[in-house]
Amino acid sequence: MAALLIVEDEAIVALDLAAQIQDLGHKVLGIADNAEDAIRLAREKQPDLVLMDVVIKGPRDGVEAAQVIQRDLAIPVVFLTAYSDTLTVDRLTQVGPFGYLTKPFLGRDLKAAIQLASFKGQAEAHLREAHHWLASALGSVTDGIIAIDPDGRVRFVNAAAEQIIGWLNDDAEGRPLSQVLQLKEALEPGPERTIATLVDRDGASRRIEVSRAPIASSAGPALGTMVMLRALGND
Repeated sequence: MAALLIVEDEAIVALDLAAQIQDLGHKVLGIADNAEDAIRLAREKQPDLVLMDVVIKGPRDGVEAAQVIQRDLAIPVVFLTAYSDTLTVDRLTQVGPFGYLTKPFLGRDLKAAIQLASFKGQAEAHLREAHHWLASALGSVTDGIIAIDPDGRVRFVNAAAEQIIGWLNDDAEGRPLSQVLQLKEALEPGPERTIATLVDRDGASRRIEVSRAPIASSAGPALGTMVMLRALGND
């Protein structure tokens, strides 16, 4: 059973939708008819899913409300709309919704949309939890760790590596490794440990130990490379 929030500005339509949801075995936590109330109720009630009409009361429409709810609260949104023109669909897809239904829709379509969105929402929540756990675990490691993708761009820098290279994770993410890890000597290929001279972000030099290991994937090529750093002292 999922707990849902309905955002619909036509009272009769909202009540009918609530009855359909309850007939499907789900729970309705509340009904809102404008963006402000939708965001407030989503924050207070923490529903599993929001069914969001695109055209609602007030200065902000359902698309704007959905952006806030998904970005700030990580709650899945399924849009309900009477429009399927290119402009409307483009606006909806920019939000990254968990689905949308074109009015009028059948009960089986509503059932399928709720099931799919709930499943996708749970899967993404598990991924966020796993990512947070991994980041916390790597953050507690005393050696510096930089994770890069197959293109050589930084995806994660732990706290110890931030101290060594002088780059914060948020600043380094997405940059080429060579930009955030500036070494005077070229690294030899392979996983062997290498002693090199690092020039940090402030221009200071220090000797560090560098080693690398692939981030393995069970489904094919490596997902990237883990670069391990250990400070040895200053020049």
